Amino acid sequence: MPYVDSSGVSIHYHVEGNGPPVVLQHGLTSSLQNWYAYGFVEELQKDYRLILVDARGHGRSGKPHDPKEYDLKLRVNDVLAVMNDLGVDKAHYMGYSMGGRIGFGIVMHALERFHSLIIGGMSANSANSDVPPESRIALLQQGMAHFVADAESKEGPIEAGRRERLLENDPEALIAATTAPRGTDGLDNLLPRLNLPCLLYCGEADGFFPGAKEASQAIPNAAFASFPGLNHGQTSRAAELVLPHVTKFLSEATVKVGAGRERRAASIASSSNSRPSGNRLKKRRAWPPASAARMGAATLPYRISINRLLLLTVLSYGIYLYYWIYLTWRQYRDHTGHRVFPGWHTLAVGVPIYGLFRIHGHMVSYNQLMLRSGLRPAINPMFAVALILVSMILSLAAVVVYILSIFHSGTLSASEPPGADAVLMKIVLDVLTIGAAVTFLTYVQPKLNMYWESLPQANPAKGTLGTTEMIFAGIGVLAWASAVLSLVVAS
Repeated sequence: MPYVDSSGVSIHYHVEGNGPPVVLQHGLTSSLQNWYAYGFVEELQKDYRLILVDARGHGRSGKPHDPKEYDLKLRVNDVLAVMNDLGVDKAHYMGYSMGGRIGFGIVMHALERFHSLIIGGMSANSANSDVPPESRIALLQQGMAHFVADAESKEGPIEAGRRERLLENDPEALIAATTAPRGTDGLDNLLPRLNLPCLLYCGEADGFFPGAKEASQAIPNAAFASFPGLNHGQTSRAAELVLPHVTKFLSEATVKVGAGRERRAASIASSSNSRPSGNRLKKRRAWPPASAARMGAATLPYRISINRLLLLTVLSYGIYLYYWIYLTWRQYRDHTGHRVFPGWHTLAVGVPIYGLFRIHGHMVSYNQLMLRSGLRPAINPMFAVALILVSMILSLAAVVVYILSIFHSGTLSASEPPGADAVLMKIVLDVLTIGAAVTFLTYVQPKLNMYWESLPQANPAKGTLGTTEMIFAGIGVLAWASAVLSLVVAS
């Protein structure tokens, strides 16, 4: 389970699904598990990459007891820390209750990192008239069991899963979170200038309803959904009512994001094409490439699972690495339309020293794709080159050991097989070489998968096991058998 440090507090998060990234932030006394429990994850993960965050003081995140640690800007930074950890430059945001408050904090502190905002059960700058903060603090001071008992006396029996999640809370952390200032002073002046797709929703029996509706009216072109008869807690659990509004909004917002990227790319291309350089006009390709829209029909396995990489690399005795280099250069060529030669690049990797430059260039090329698509470049090219260098050194050492093993007293003895110790040493070096290749592939491929999955309306094909991969696996199985046989004969 992933964690990231944010200003000294450990923030726990989950990632589910594929597609444009959407951050989900829960409310006070809840955790990211609520999104699972009420059906939001099951539905939204079909089309989006969900980033579920346990807010500080909740779930499995750190739980400081100082109210200063719950400053609104710090809570916004927690979300940004998770996005940075995942290499996500921009995302859609959905928050409920306290998560909605954090959404308004985003308006104040990090608007440039988000495509759209969905804020549920929260007003811009007012407290909940249903449960004043003082009343909540008084209940929490008596412990979570008393807090839950009070809730059941008002709502009736609470279902087991929700009851268990409530009891897991740290009351002192919740008191600190409740005591912290709202931190939204000046927000009212920002809302009329907010130029971002926004959806606000609230139950009509929620104490936040008047303020939520007022905020939606202040934001230009904001959508507002209300739910008659539902209070604050009921709306948080009413996925069957809320999700139709959310999915419609996200679908429209995602289309706007794609259209905006195309307009920016067209503007860049137009500017570039109109600027002479010497006697020529340098043309820049539009971005994102047209091939990105056709990925649903792609035959290449743009998204390669890590389990598949592990299996094929080990079975092929490590030579699958070269096919992977060829395949990912083909993906790059077909995706961008750039004139590159996958076969040549693959062969060049085997050339001492120069091959390392080709690996570095390959990693930089994908980093540039990520950057131009709005993601933070996630691959460290020098680290990737270092892994390949280790693999090359180990492979060379294995060859040297084998050659030296068939020399005796300075003369070549073709009639005598290498000794068992030499054969075993070569196998060990081969296994370490394969391990280095696996480390490289499992470092880079998740970052490539992240890029393919982030493309608007993309449906990256996973691909089936191809003939070439089966051939490599077959050759590798023969190599493993030969190594074992050599060891048996030498013994």
